[in-house]
Amino acid sequence: MRRPRLEVVEGQEVDTREHSSAADHRNTRLWQRATDRTVHLFLREPAITELARKKTPAVLDLCEILLGSTDADEWQVAVNALAEMKTVAALERLIALYCQSDPDDKSFIVQKVAHCLTSDHASSFERMLRELPVPCEIDASRWSSSAKAVLGAVSGRLGLTLTYVRSDKEGARLLIRRLLSGTRC
Repeated sequence: MRRPRLEVVEGQEVDTREHSSAADHRNTRLWQRATDRTVHLFLREPAITELARKKTPAVLDLCEILLGSTDADEWQVAVNALAEMKTVAALERLIALYCQSDPDDKSFIVQKVAHCLTSDHASSFERMLRELPVPCEIDASRWSSSAKAVLGAVSGRLGLTLTYVRSDKEGARLLIRRLLSGTRC
């Protein structure tokens, strides 16, 4: 029995047109699904998320449309997509959105900014953390290392105690309490 073998010939170009056309076709299909308003948002969300992970620039425009909607689910999908993009433009849009949002939405946006934060936007994130209601409980399991560093620095300056609590179902949770005259609240 003869075994198949792979021969590598140096100097021979590999034709990648077939691969790129398949990738373009897939992106086109994702984009069609993401923008098809006749399809329920629940079915469009994976396509939007995938395009955001691929850092497709047109996703920013799509997110602006979703953010302008009166539907809370569309708003949430847009915020999630911006966090998944992890680009400077997406992060800056999340920070601007935080400034315009209601207090109820701000904690959700803080979570998303913390997920994709870089050291370039640490000062803006520090201002967000200062506005958190204390005591509170937040999920820091998906936070970037920059976000955790900013939280540690802010907690030291503001006299906050951080307590990490591990729950089997929910992952790591972080309890934030304020120290008052050496006693815990």
